[in-house]
Amino acid sequence: MVKRLFNHRRKGTLFLQEAYSRVKGLRLLQSYFAQKENTAHKAERVSHHIGAQKETHEQLQGIIAAFEERSARMEPDFVELGQSLQSLYEAATGLAKKVNDRLAGFLQTLTENQIGGEDGIAKIAIEDLNARLTDISHLLGSLDSIAGESEKLSRGVAAIDRVGFTLKTTVFGFAMESVRSAD
Repeated sequence: MVKRLFNHRRKGTLFLQEAYSRVKGLRLLQSYFAQKENTAHKAERVSHHIGAQKETHEQLQGIIAAFEERSARMEPDFVELGQSLQSLYEAATGLAKKVNDRLAGFLQTLTENQIGGEDGIAKIAIEDLNARLTDISHLLGSLDSIAGESEKLSRGVAAIDRVGFTLKTTVFGFAMESVRSAD
């Protein structure tokens, strides 16, 4: 009986080992087919990307050719523009030199005629004008303070007017009372 049990146990173990091997083999087959399918899908995607890259490459080649053609047409215009800018710069430089020369001559004339310079009439007139502006500024400040004091006085006069009105009303009341008491 022990031998029979041992044989059954051994057969069961062999059966389990064989079943495990078969399951393992099925899993390997399943994994193999999944990888094969995945590889085919990847190959299809790579093929699609290569096609897209070729199309993009062709488009870029067209753009490059158009750009080279356009730049070849624009190069003479660009050179002409550069020449125009160079002549404009030279004209502006000449004009600036003439203006500086004229201003130097004008300054020299003003200095010689004592209109400009350190002791010139213009400097003296400007200093005098600045002094007058300072005086006017001080006078305006004084007028502002006088206006403030006048406003204070005006408020005081208004208060005195109210007191005067009250006194007149009181005097009138006394006069009425004295007329009544005389009767």
